[in-house]
Amino acid sequence: MSDFLYSSQQQPPGQMAAIVRRIYPEQFRPVKEFHGRWGSLAVSQNHYNGFDAVETETYICAVAGGPLLTFCDNQFLAGLPSSVGTHKILSRWKTSKEIVWDEDLSGPFAIILIDKISGEIETVTDLMSFIPLFKTKDKDALYIGSHADIVAEISQRNQLTDVVSIADFVLNGFVTYPFTFYKDIEQMPPASVTRVSLANINELISAHYWIPNESYSFDNIEDASLYLRNGLTKYIEQVTASMSHIALFISGGEDSRAILAMTPERLKRDAYVFLDGFNAEAKVAKKIAAIYGAAFHYCERSPTHYLDNLAPCSRLTGSGAQFHHVHSYGFHKSCNLDTYQAVLGGFSSDALLKCSHQPRRFKSNKFPELVQIPAKGGFSIQVENNLFHDEILESVGNRRAAHMQFIRQFRGESAEEWFELWPASMNMNIPNLHGNRRLFRSYEPFMSTVSVKVSASVPQRWKTNRRLFHKTMQPLFKPSRGILHADGWLPYWPWWANVPLKLTNWLMRTTAIKLGIINRNQGPWWDWQTLWSSSVWKMRQKEMHLPAELLGTKEPPDPQSPQLSNMQKLNLLQVDQFFKH
Repeated sequence: MSDFLYSSQQQPPGQMAAIVRRIYPEQFRPVKEFHGRWGSLAVSQNHYNGFDAVETETYICAVAGGPLLTFCDNQFLAGLPSSVGTHKILSRWKTSKEIVWDEDLSGPFAIILIDKISGEIETVTDLMSFIPLFKTKDKDALYIGSHADIVAEISQRNQLTDVVSIADFVLNGFVTYPFTFYKDIEQMPPASVTRVSLANINELISAHYWIPNESYSFDNIEDASLYLRNGLTKYIEQVTASMSHIALFISGGEDSRAILAMTPERLKRDAYVFLDGFNAEAKVAKKIAAIYGAAFHYCERSPTHYLDNLAPCSRLTGSGAQFHHVHSYGFHKSCNLDTYQAVLGGFSSDALLKCSHQPRRFKSNKFPELVQIPAKGGFSIQVENNLFHDEILESVGNRRAAHMQFIRQFRGESAEEWFELWPASMNMNIPNLHGNRRLFRSYEPFMSTVSVKVSASVPQRWKTNRRLFHKTMQPLFKPSRGILHADGWLPYWPWWANVPLKLTNWLMRTTAIKLGIINRNQGPWWDWQTLWSSSVWKMRQKEMHLPAELLGTKEPPDPQSPQLSNMQKLNLLQVDQFFKH
C-alpha cells in the first residue's frame, strides 16, 4: 500500500485520509495527513520498508512504490518500517537539484515533493509510469493523486464521467492516454518531472527526463543479452541483499523460471502458484521449483475467484483498469504474502522483451504461434462495434490516432508496439502491478531500469521470437533444460528448434481434450465455459443495469451480446460495478 493525494487548497482534517482509505478493501496501514499554507497532502503508510513520508521544516516528500536506490545501499528494505529511503531521495534532490531520475531509482515509483516555504510542488513519474499520477485543476485549486478515483472524489468530479473513455475501456481494455473515466482529469506524463507554483496553479510545466527513443545502443544481440542478464541479476541481488527469506510467483512458463534462477541460493525461497486445479501448469511449476531449490506452494482458487473479487479488485486497480489481472487478491492473506520482505514476479517480460504487443501475422487463439512474424499495417486505429453510436467510436478512434502520432515522434519501426507500452497504462495487463503493490512488497525485475532501457534501445527484430530473451536466459535455463514449458516446448532452446515440438504437443493436447482424456483448462487462467455457466455470473448478469446514455450505446447493453468478446463482457461488468459504487 502506498498512495498519496494532494490538494493545493487546505482541506478539513480527516477528509483526504478517508478518501485514500477507500482504495483499499481492508485498512492495512494508517493514512497520514499534512496541512499548511501550501495545501493538504494525505499519504498512506508505505509497506515498502524505508519509504514512509518525510516532513522537515522546509520540505515534504512522499513516495508511492518501493524503488531500488542505485546511488546507495538498500539495507533498509529488509528493516523495520521507516523513512530512510525517502530521506535519501529528498537529500539527494535538495542538495544538488540534479538527481538523475532514470539512473538513481530503478523500478516503479511516483514521488511528490513540496517546498512548504516557496509553495512549489514537484512530482516525478517513473520511466514507464508503471505507477501513474493523475491531475485536475479548477480556477481555485490543483489536485494530484496516484489513483484516478480519489482525485475525482476530492475535486468533486466523480459524477462527471467521460462516456468516450468508458466506451474505450469496454472495447479495448484500457483508456487511451491521457484520458480517464472523468472529464477534466488526466494522467500525467510518463518519465517526467512536473513543477507548479501555488502562485500560479494554471502553469504546470512538465518535462520528460527520459524518452524511449528508437536509437540503438548495442553492436550485437550478444552484448545486449549479457548486459541485460547482468543488470537483472544485480537488481535482484541489491533488492535482496539484506534479506533471508523471500517469496516468488512460479508458473509453467519461462519468465518466473528465469527470475527464480537469478535469485541468490542463500535465500530461503517460497514459490507460489494460483490455479483452478493441479493441472499441467502446476506440474511444470512444481518441477521447476524443485530444480532451483524453492519450496513449492500450490494454491487452489475457486472457478469463480475473479468474479467473487470484482468489487475489491476494482477498487485496487481504479477505474479504467481491468480488475481480473489482480490474481493474488485473497492469497495475499491466506498465503501471508504481506509478511514477506519481498515478493518477486516475472511480470512485463513479454511486453518489454518479447514484442507481445507487436501486431503479428498468423496469431490465433485456436492454433499455436509457431513463428512470430510482424504484420505491417496490422494495427487498427479505428474501432468498430455496432453497439456504440458512431460518434462515440469516432472519438475513441481520434484519441487513439492522437496517441499514435505522439508515439511516432520517437518510435519509427516499432511505433505500433510502443503504442501499447508508453505509458504503461496503455498495457491492459498493468493492473497486475496496481493491485499487487497495494497488497504486499511486490518487486518486478523486468520493470527495472535496465530492462526498460534495453527494451527501448535494441532493434525490434532482436526481441521477435524471444531471440534476445533466449540469449539472455539460456545459461540460467541449463539446469532445467529438459523441462517443458507448460505450453509444450523447451525454453532452453531457440524458437526454431521448438517449432516441431510446439506443433506436436499442441496436436496431442488438442486430441486429448476432444477425447476427454484431459481437462480443457490446463493453463494459468480460468475456464471461460465454467465461468459463464456459473451461478455467480448469472447473478451478476441479472443485476447489471447500465442505461444506454452512460455508455454511448444505441440501446442498454446485453452482457451476453455476441458482439462482445469474453474480455469485453468482463469490462462491461466492471463498468457496471463502477457506476454502482
